[in-house]
Amino acid sequence: MLHLIWGLLNITLFLFFLFTCFKATKFIRDNLGLLASLVFVVGLLSFMGHADFTKSNQDVNKNKSNKWTFAENDDAGYGRSDFQIAELDKNILSKYQIGIVYKTDTASGNKIPISATSFTSGMVSGIHWQPELISTNYVGNGKNHEFTVTGNVVWKLLGITLFSQSKTYKISVALD
Repeated sequence: MLHLIWGLLNITLFLFFLFTCFKATKFIRDNLGLLASLVFVVGLLSFMGHADFTKSNQDVNKNKSNKWTFAENDDAGYGRSDFQIAELDKNILSKYQIGIVYKTDTASGNKIPISATSFTSGMVSGIHWQPELISTNYVGNGKNHEFTVTGNVVWKLLGITLFSQSKTYKISVALD
């Protein structure tokens, strides 16, 4: 429910911001002229196009991969690769999920996780999931693996980070 309220608050504030921008542009045009209002609009759009001003230097490299590799993806001794999605957490608007690529060891029949990634599906208005680490442990009968996913849930209001919450999920997945 908190996710829904936070999303509605973000949408409402964004619409109010747009309304205020239109009023400010009209005010500038009426009092300072068309050229001043054009400079205001272009400047505002350039600020909106830039990244979040609250980011640290570590977050500048946004192109880093969110894929964790556990084993080499060579074909020696393995069958074809498969993909499975498991749910870490679910709320009213969205789900936090893990996607696992795995292969079957042809000699033993055991399922071997090759790589994993964590992502969000659904509506994510103002709440961002940033996975930091995915690890796996073999748990039993050749299929079961326990995955631990650690990351941060970042709560933003109009693009400004207000709160960052560390989360760890442990999930047992039977790879089929």
